[in-house]
Amino acid sequence: DYESLNENKTDFITPDRSIFICLHADSTDLSIRHQRYLILKLHSLDRGGKELWKVSILCRLRVRYLPLVLWDCVMWIWLALAAYQCTAIAQTNHRRGGYARKPSQPVADRDPYYHVTHNRLRYDPYNWISDKADPRLADYLNSENDYVERITSEWHISPDEIYEEIVNRSLASQTFASYRYGPYVYCSRFPEGQIFRQHYRTAVKGGQEEIYLDVNQLSEEFPDFESILDDRMELNPSHQIVAFPMKTVEDEMSRIRFRDIKSQAWLKATIPNCEQFVWVNDRIGCYVEIDPMTFRSRAVYLFELATGRKKLILEENDETFYIEIERSSSGDYIFITSRGSYSSGEEATEVHLISLRDPTLTPQLVQPRMKGHRYFLRDVTRGFLIVTNYRAKNFKIMGATHDRFEMEHWGLMIAEKPDAHIENVICFSHWVVVEYRRAGNTVFVVFDRVKGIKDPVELSMREVAYKAGAFRNLDYATEHFGFTYESFSTPLQTWDYNLQTRQRTLVHEQVVMPDFLGNFSMSNYTLGRMYAPSRDGTTDIPISFVHHVDHVPSPSTPAFLMAYGAYSGTVDSAFSKSKISLLNRGFALFIIHVRGGGFLGQDWYDGGKLYKKQNTFFDFIDGTKELHSKAMASRKHTYAYGESAGGLVMGVLVNQAPELYRGVIAIVPFVDAVNPMLDETLPLTTQEYGEWGDPNERSFYNYMMQYSPYQNIRSNAIIPNVLVVSGFDDDMVPYWIPAKWVAKLRTACADNLVLHHIDMNAEHFGDPGRFGYTKEESLAYAFVLALEHRLPGAMDIAPASDLLVQRRDDCTCESGRHIDKNCLARWASTTLPTLQHEQSSEAQGSDTAVNAASIPT
Repeated sequence: DYESLNENKTDFITPDRSIFICLHADSTDLSIRHQRYLILKLHSLDRGGKELWKVSILCRLRVRYLPLVLWDCVMWIWLALAAYQCTAIAQTNHRRGGYARKPSQPVADRDPYYHVTHNRLRYDPYNWISDKADPRLADYLNSENDYVERITSEWHISPDEIYEEIVNRSLASQTFASYRYGPYVYCSRFPEGQIFRQHYRTAVKGGQEEIYLDVNQLSEEFPDFESILDDRMELNPSHQIVAFPMKTVEDEMSRIRFRDIKSQAWLKATIPNCEQFVWVNDRIGCYVEIDPMTFRSRAVYLFELATGRKKLILEENDETFYIEIERSSSGDYIFITSRGSYSSGEEATEVHLISLRDPTLTPQLVQPRMKGHRYFLRDVTRGFLIVTNYRAKNFKIMGATHDRFEMEHWGLMIAEKPDAHIENVICFSHWVVVEYRRAGNTVFVVFDRVKGIKDPVELSMREVAYKAGAFRNLDYATEHFGFTYESFSTPLQTWDYNLQTRQRTLVHEQVVMPDFLGNFSMSNYTLGRMYAPSRDGTTDIPISFVHHVDHVPSPSTPAFLMAYGAYSGTVDSAFSKSKISLLNRGFALFIIHVRGGGFLGQDWYDGGKLYKKQNTFFDFIDGTKELHSKAMASRKHTYAYGESAGGLVMGVLVNQAPELYRGVIAIVPFVDAVNPMLDETLPLTTQEYGEWGDPNERSFYNYMMQYSPYQNIRSNAIIPNVLVVSGFDDDMVPYWIPAKWVAKLRTACADNLVLHHIDMNAEHFGDPGRFGYTKEESLAYAFVLALEHRLPGAMDIAPASDLLVQRRDDCTCESGRHIDKNCLARWASTTLPTLQHEQSSEAQGSDTAVNAASIPT
């Protein structure tokens, strides 16, 4: 009903080549006399040498019964303020040596594609990115990496410089702590100039050093070598053959290989699709087979080394359960544990044991699985210790004999503690060491089996926040307990504790070399712990922190926030040579211990999964607000960092609280909780129903759709600056999950920086080798340093709270033309006559109800 479209002469052009224009149109319907005003921002874009203009609608106004002159004045003032803000940003850029116009960001094609779930339509224009066979994919991913290179080349301090800085803090040849196992003392090191470990040993009685496995030589011997799992190496009882899982380009999964230590000859037998192997004796082994499609460890076999014959002894048929095996401390038993969870979230375990004295090697069931019941076994001289949560949420320790180990024969040995939960038990011939987690910290309590439980000894630790863990305690008949200790300010230490004399001895300490920022000293850093109130009022959120003594946290202090929050895992206050690069430049580091992790026990984990998953995100946001309210950080200097499931937290806060952060770093982020969990052919999907929920159930689908980052990028979005890192060969979080998220983010906001680096050779945990992961850290730290302007020439990128950005609606028609939701409705009504629309929240985008049977293939 508009008769004319008038272009006012109220336009401004700013130094970053943005043009602001005010338009108004007069209605022909005099009964509803009104005018419509539009404030437009036109921003110049460079697309391969062709100049295009991106149009953003900043404001829509429909005016009735008011003097037009008054509204013209309002438009002039509003428009001038918007243009002034853009001008100020661009001029600040120019003064600081950055560029007022950053290179154009890659733009992914948008194909009309819909998923149908529970009779609802879910629009996914970037679904083609998940197809490795798509001819457009390589060019698009390469353009993302090229864009990162162009941007980082302008930074005053590059990721390569940060990388060299971190590497130089390490010794050229680094040796790790040694441990005794049988007649040898074992150790490993990184030889100078090498990126893989060299494993060697010496006889306890003395003698020459013997290199039994040099991974650097393996990488040369196998041209398609990728990696080995050093912590899964197993020596046979006579210490003459080493078995280890190795992966090559040809193998989808790791393959167990065997090597004669004395002759260095390869044994002919190998075991494909396997990462877990234990020895029964010098001739026979026991291993777990992995399904190469789903990565589920599903069956246990006995393996004869000489002939390569295998025999199935146990199979796990429940798709939500997986198998683990271990040899007992005494060496007399093998424990086979089926572990999993139900879609209701209740976890369960079921243990079978094999007595190595039994010539038939027949598995015996200890206790059938029950919903919510978890337990594991430890072997002692006269029986078993069963660590169970049956009627004990924090776990208790029961005892049973070797011949009567069913649940009805269990007897209480160590009662449940209300303030600490049991994480591990290490058994020796005369002592038992129980590893608790109390108030977020690991605590070791020693029990003398001769004295019983009457006189336990707790090992004290000196700092309020730290990380500790049992070391390689492989000898059963010993009085020495090894453990590791580190903190934000204390490099990794390995200690020997004499269980008899109660004396501890430092046997190894990580060396930190000086760099141009100065010598490292533990006294240069202050660490502590604080708490933030949760928004539901049920708990306080722990926050561990560290900062340089010369840089006390304040509103002007750059704050680097970290979290994980899933699988009952936690981010401990561990030492990091790489983070010194931030601490010595004035950053304060904070770990927000959100629910969904295991920092405060089982309740803490249960409070952040399934239908309570939103608590994980609320905790991080509330922790951030607490830091701001305590004047320990400010919005313009706050950066958030998360990896994998922690990347999900990052994705959610980009949607739910973008104004709190200047930058967000998401490493291999799980930013789509819906599409992968609906695909049972993907690795790990069925095993994780107990963590996220099964979206094949409508209630879980609706809940997950409320927070899943990819599905919740909103119209009119304001986002912080974002850095994403992914691996093309990642099977745990496939590359396309973050790639699609990045592509969709760019439709929300083109003003702030969105970077996506894809390592074309990396898996989930980065490149293998000594400094493989350091490359990702270097890029992340260079990113926040550039944003922080702590170095001359850094790009000036405004925090999200300073930006006013209107995002176009996320839907297109078949031709790719941008349309709004009403247009989509008209298109759907003509193309899909049976489509019945429901009112849906903006968070669900174009998710609409549909009769699935009516959609043509």
